[in-house]
Amino acid sequence: MMGRTHAASGAVATMLAIPALGRFGLDTTSMSVIAASVAGAGAAMLPDLDHPHATVAQSLGPVTRSIARVISAISGGHRHGTHSLIGVAAFTAITYGITRAGHVYTGLWLAFLFAIAATAFGVPVNRNRMLHTVICLAGGVLLAGTTAFIHYPLASLPWAVAIGSAAHLAGDLVTKQGVPLLWPIRHQFKLGHVTTGGDIDTILGWLLTFAYAVLVSYALYVIFLPPLHFAWSGH
Repeated sequence: MMGRTHAASGAVATMLAIPALGRFGLDTTSMSVIAASVAGAGAAMLPDLDHPHATVAQSLGPVTRSIARVISAISGGHRHGTHSLIGVAAFTAITYGITRAGHVYTGLWLAFLFAIAATAFGVPVNRNRMLHTVICLAGGVLLAGTTAFIHYPLASLPWAVAIGSAAHLAGDLVTKQGVPLLWPIRHQFKLGHVTTGGDIDTILGWLLTFAYAVLVSYALYVIFLPPLHFAWSGH
């Protein structure tokens, strides 16, 4: 699947899971919902950091390229370790450790996830690196700042990363190449024959992106409109 399809599927799956996470006692209110959706979108791109030449590996220049080289060496190359249940568990555990380290580190991690998700959604990288850098820095500073100073609940973020990275595997599961879910066992599991970059992939990517935009708009409406209405009414 293309990057846009992966990122959007991770974000949509995470936001659809928010009510269920809330029923399990996790605080999924206010800005934590938006942070979780960003984490889900970025996490859906983490498995592709096993390829140093992938678009997502170019999102932050030498930083992401270096990370991709290390991950590629550890995981055995593209569509190996990171595209497995072990990979999902590793990304989830890393996020859990970061959230336990504190809000500042979590904010930086969210900024990183935002940057790779932004690349997947088509924010220019090769055509206009300056614009891409400005957008990623602005979004990253906002996420890092709100996480560090507002101190909203972080318990949903490891779940968001688990859901987002699992959504990536589900997307690749229906492609011709399949994924090694039980790596290091090298059997490729496949449930379909979708071509990456083909018509089905493209249409699905845009539909999921539209769904994500609708869900985020609704979340922002719920978060901000009632307080603004209360303030405007003078009560």
